Amino acid sequence: MASLVEANGAVAGDRTPDEHDNPQEEKAEETVHLGFVEPIEDMEHLQQIAFRSPDYNVWDGGQLGGCPSWLNPQHIPQGPFQCPNQHIMSLLCQIYAPVDKMVESAFHRSLYVFGCAQCASSNDKDNEVKKPFVRVLRSQLSQENPYFPHDPESLSKEELESWTAHLSTEQASDNLHLCQVCGFRAAYQCPLQKQHFCCKAHQKEYFKHIFHPQQQKQKQKQVTSSDDQSFTIIELPSLYPIAEIVVEPEAIDSRDNDGNDEALSKQETMFPQLTQGGDDESDSDEDLEQEDLNQMVQGDAAKKKKADSRADTTTMAFLDQCRSNPDQVLRYCRWKKSNDEAPLWFREPDQLTSYSSPNLPPCCEYCGGPRQFEFQLMPQMLHYLLKNESTHSTAKNDPELERQWKQVLDRMQDMETFIEQTPPEHVPPSLVDAKERATEQYQKAKLGSSTVTNGGAALDFGVVCVYTCTNSCGGDSADGSCINASLGSYREEYAW
Repeated sequence: MASLVEANGAVAGDRTPDEHDNPQEEKAEETVHLGFVEPIEDMEHLQQIAFRSPDYNVWDGGQLGGCPSWLNPQHIPQGPFQCPNQHIMSLLCQIYAPVDKMVESAFHRSLYVFGCAQCASSNDKDNEVKKPFVRVLRSQLSQENPYFPHDPESLSKEELESWTAHLSTEQASDNLHLCQVCGFRAAYQCPLQKQHFCCKAHQKEYFKHIFHPQQQKQKQKQVTSSDDQSFTIIELPSLYPIAEIVVEPEAIDSRDNDGNDEALSKQETMFPQLTQGGDDESDSDEDLEQEDLNQMVQGDAAKKKKADSRADTTTMAFLDQCRSNPDQVLRYCRWKKSNDEAPLWFREPDQLTSYSSPNLPPCCEYCGGPRQFEFQLMPQMLHYLLKNESTHSTAKNDPELERQWKQVLDRMQDMETFIEQTPPEHVPPSLVDAKERATEQYQKAKLGSSTVTNGGAALDFGVVCVYTCTNSCGGDSADGSCINASLGSYREEYAW
């Protein structure tokens, strides 16, 4: 298993202060790392996700959903954490991505991505300027800090198990209590429940789903581990299901590998509609008729606008890149010198938002330094955020069905080449229509519907690209210094 520690130039378990190189000699990481979702197997597994363990050698990848696991457990943001439209946001994911070879104070570094389902769903309905529905927070610590051991390997197992300085509960005082729902800094204590909350909405949610004795048993999800022992995960409507994000380097020849069929047949699928029998929802989609496929190959169709052609090309490249790893939920490529492959756009960038401009991403508002692309969330992540166990299906892809979809993709690429190389007046309209229908059907089959409900609203996105300060400014957050009191020692980054 790889990690973003390795991706950023250091090896977990072998990170000592004398390994810091000259920042001027640091080279931007060229390898793309992919994130995949792994369900939580048992309580021991859960305790190794994010910063629940004081041993940073196990902090590979990150966490999907749930409550944030705070890197700095003392100077944390005030809840409720809201979007610009005053809606409470939920954690989509957090990743551990140190840059200690460039910035000594970022020996530990974490990025948190929060989403607003209400704003995301309204973006598809409004013709006005689109609303930002994602916020990103960054936190970092030097190797010497008051929360985590300097060298975990020098401690015994018993010493690690008894280590508690990294827990927010150990930092508890009159000024620091965590909301029992979202994990942010709480504002008050409920006299009935004897728990702290950041807002009335979370107080009511906790009462309804956890505190009330009739609801408590119904909302407890029993998870059976590999050794047949069970533990409890309590699910709340305002939180997305928690899971682990593991990372692996992307194969350089993933797009040109002749063994894609065999690789795909071994992949676990998150798309039930592709397996034999399908599901009820797939019946509502328009079937891809054989005559459409014939038209794609034989060609009979018309004019195509240049903008549409560009959009199709971008979407085709996206689908082609995801073909070898259809269940990737994250792509990480920090501050790459060349932007040719980072980020991987779902469609033309100028179609992603209506507020795009040459000045984006903005420079860091704290130090004035440039921001560059670091990672992106993929639409496949939405399937794992669904509160439905069917999204974690272990059913295997049908090799024959995968072979047929590969043929469809190859024909789509042939038609794209034909359309690009043929004068518009000589391109039959029916050929263009057939290709568009096939592209849409392929997208639905391989990526599924991009809608996730949370709190009654739908979360919807193609890709979410995160740009971060290349200076990784802010120093060691353990000193408690902050510019925005509501964010504690955490700093905000930019998402597109």
